[in-house]
Amino acid sequence: MKVFTTTLLLFLLILSGYGQACGVYQLQYTGEISSDNIEIEKVRLPTISFLHGLEKGNSESTYVEAVLTGNNFEIIANSPLTSVLYTNPNEYKELYKSKRQTFPVVIVYRDRESQLEIEKLVELEWDEITIQKMGVEYLIHTINVDLKTITLEH
Repeated sequence: MKVFTTTLLLFLLILSGYGQACGVYQLQYTGEISSDNIEIEKVRLPTISFLHGLEKGNSESTYVEAVLTGNNFEIIANSPLTSVLYTNPNEYKELYKSKRQTFPVVIVYRDRESQLEIEKLVELEWDEITIQKMGVEYLIHTINVDLKTITLEH
């Protein structure tokens, strides 16, 4: 019994030394919606799991929802994944491009006549998006994904 307890404690001690020390990251989405005659309510942006190709389809876990402040939005998507790519944000962009040809954004607005909620999928080209490293806080690396101005035409 002593050998088992000692082995178990030694094993747990070794495991605690090889824990996750770095590589956790989050995406800070920023951007603006431009629309002449539509009042936008919210914007849905892809989760990190979706960008990595681990999520498929259009489930609730595919997007995070940002509420607009005026025409601008800013939201942080936390990653359930670890990565060693955090030293170069362009490597993230290349990884995401390898999984999807375009960057999906769902824009939610209400029809003025029927008051029904309408979702419109806008596919952004990767060249329109800027990705840059923002900093590190509590071992979490923040990557800014600037979607610039998204124009919605009705």
